[in-house]
Amino acid sequence: MEKSNKRIFKFVFLLLLAFLSIIAVGCGNKSNGSDYPNDDENGEINEETNRKIYYNVNYTIKNRHIDKTIATIGQKVKEYNGYIDNSYEKDNYANYVYRIPSDKLNDFMNYMSTIGSVIDKSFSSNDITIKYSYTTERLNTLYASKEAYLVLLTREGLTMDEIISIKSKIEEIDTEIRTLERTKADYDNLLDYSTVTIVYRTSNKIKASFLKDYVQYLRDFVVGLFKFIMYALPFGIVGGGVAILIYFLQEKSRKKRIAERQQRFINNSNNNSNSNENKK
Repeated sequence: MEKSNKRIFKFVFLLLLAFLSIIAVGCGNKSNGSDYPNDDENGEINEETNRKIYYNVNYTIKNRHIDKTIATIGQKVKEYNGYIDNSYEKDNYANYVYRIPSDKLNDFMNYMSTIGSVIDKSFSSNDITIKYSYTTERLNTLYASKEAYLVLLTREGLTMDEIISIKSKIEEIDTEIRTLERTKADYDNLLDYSTVTIVYRTSNKIKASFLKDYVQYLRDFVVGLFKFIMYALPFGIVGGGVAILIYFLQEKSRKKRIAERQQRFINNSNNNSNSNENKK
């Protein structure tokens, strides 16, 4: 019984040491963040801050050549090592979502200010300092906790129940670590790349739409006419041949009737002449 009590006391003592180490690590990782950044009137970013902030910028561009504008801005995004997150295009409308490195966002916004066809702009920032700090500190605490449990697992004299209990705790910690690591990776992506959404609209929508529809109508008409001619051609050839044959038969019959009438007329004339001569 005394040996069992000593084992329980040792186990509780080791758990207490692990708990104290976790608290020490957690306290050591607390950061004192600076004040919120002051964005100026143009929405530029004050980079001298320890806070975790990600930015969203929205533009609306309206001009006559949106395809050219999309290509030009796309090239500029590549120059800043950004990329297209997603896009949508339909007729005279397009919506592009770009991801721009946060340290290049001010330069990109300055470039956008030189585009005369920008008709609307909005800027917003989202402070995730508290969430980011909690996630980081919680991860550090879990790392230290797992290390303490791994050390505890190497102790001699542990019973099978104690080993199972410690391993179960390590598995729980690993599950939470994986979840928080994914969350932190998402935060890092938001912080490393800012989101720029640009809506493109054409300034001659009605005219462009009418011309496009009219050209499409002519194209469809010509294609339809050509198909009709090609499909009807065999029937036309056969029908034309039959019509020509009927024409010649009718013409032959007409000429025959005319010849018969002429012959009857001649015969009648001859009969009348003979009759008159006999009377004389």
